[in-house]
Amino acid sequence: MIIDGHADISGYLIRQKQQGRLSALEDDLLADLQAGGITGVVNAVYLSEDELADPKKSALAQIKEIKHQVELSQRMELVTSAHQFEAAYKRDLIGLFLSLEGAEPIEQSSDLDLYYDQGVRFVGLTWNRANRYSGGCDTPDIGLSDSGRELLDRMSRKNMILDLSHLSDVATDQALAYYRGTVIASHSNARSYADHVRNMTDDQLIKLANRGGVVGLNAMSKFVSQNHATKEDMRRQLDYMINLCGEDHVAFGFDFCDRLFPEADSKSFDVLDGHEQAFDFLDTLRLPDRIKDKLAWQNWLRIYETLNDKPSA
Repeated sequence: MIIDGHADISGYLIRQKQQGRLSALEDDLLADLQAGGITGVVNAVYLSEDELADPKKSALAQIKEIKHQVELSQRMELVTSAHQFEAAYKRDLIGLFLSLEGAEPIEQSSDLDLYYDQGVRFVGLTWNRANRYSGGCDTPDIGLSDSGRELLDRMSRKNMILDLSHLSDVATDQALAYYRGTVIASHSNARSYADHVRNMTDDQLIKLANRGGVVGLNAMSKFVSQNHATKEDMRRQLDYMINLCGEDHVAFGFDFCDRLFPEADSKSFDVLDGHEQAFDFLDTLRLPDRIKDKLAWQNWLRIYETLNDKPSA
């Protein structure tokens, strides 16, 4: 069993649909997921610059499309809690959670109810850029806004999970101090090992772990190591975060881009060649099986156990 805490699947499906390919989930992705031992994945609704022209319409289109293709596949199931995920696993189905990677589709905090009803249980306030809620990695000195705090309050009342990946350093520190609910960094690495603004400082990672959160190891080369990264670099990055945060606070958030963004001008050079290599990578880790199980699924499942379908008003 392996859970991937971050994958931009729905945007890929929309782009393929625009080219007349109506079953890209089944045709392109499911075999790789199964070959890699993936039993759960968090789909991130990420919006391109073009899609931001109408973020609500774009996000709802992505959610509608992935739900449609999941239903057609009969090999996946939308889930919103640990209980639903475990039930899907027992029926040999891949459990799919929904996340917003950037809160631009939430035009006002009350709109969160709409996405919650659609099955969204994770929210990252922004993707690199600043928006009305928060600063992102590209705006390192911009923190949470009043609207951002209002949104976090509403998320907390619904027991939703806050994803810190892509937030600015200032916003990350503020969110760790302010948010009352569960916090994660779904696809971030340690900046001390790979000095990139998308990665987290040691202090942030320690605070995340102290909050009971989990960081997902990102497989993108530039986030793994200073140079063109190898699988050994990825293992060392993982070891660094385990030693820093503890074995209960690290998992996988691969964020594979080469496969899901083939139209990009330049490849992102993922260290692993997609989900089909996930199990082989896990098998190569020089760690006890009990720690491998934590990395592969137990730590994420513990996070998902904080979700429920009966939020307070």
